[in-house]
Amino acid sequence: MISLVNVNKYYKNDEESLHVLKNINLAIAPGEMIAIMGPSGSGKSTLINLLGFIDKQFEGQYLFEGKTLLTSSDETLSKIRNQTVGFVFQNFSLIENNTVFENVELPLLYNGYKFHQTEEKVMAVLKKVGLADKADKHLKQLSGGQQQRVAIARALINVY
Repeated sequence: MISLVNVNKYYKNDEESLHVLKNINLAIAPGEMIAIMGPSGSGKSTLINLLGFIDKQFEGQYLFEGKTLLTSSDETLSKIRNQTVGFVFQNFSLIENNTVFENVELPLLYNGYKFHQTEEKVMAVLKKVGLADKADKHLKQLSGGQQQRVAIARALINVY
C-alpha cells in the first residue's frame, strides 16, 4: 500500500543544509499499523508529514498503492488521507468541545456521510476500542488512555 524507497529530506536555509531523513526505505501493507518513535529531532514529524502527503518536497520515491501521487491535486490527497490513512498524534488532536461520538464521527462527515448514516459505524468502532459506554462523554471526563482510544477509533473509522 505505501512504499518509500531511498527517501531523503533536507531543510535548507541561507547558511546550511540539514539532512533530516536519510535513505528511508519503508513498506506498509494494507491494514498494517505502525508506530513511528524516536528521540526529539529525529525526523518523526517530518516522516509523518511526508506519509500524509503534507510535505511533497523530498528526494526518493513514494508509492501509494503502486502509484506516485505527488502531482495529484490537494483535493485528491485530502480524500486519500481521509478515507485510507489514519493518524494518531501524540497529543491526540481531538476537539475538546465535542463528545467522544462527535470526535469519532468527524472523518465520516468529511467523507460525505450524513448525520443519520454514522451512528452504527461509530458505535461499532467505539465498541472495538472499549468506549461504547462513553459515546456521550466529553474529553475532560475521560482519562488520558481513554482519550488515546478515542483518537485510535477516529483514525480507524474510515478503514473499519
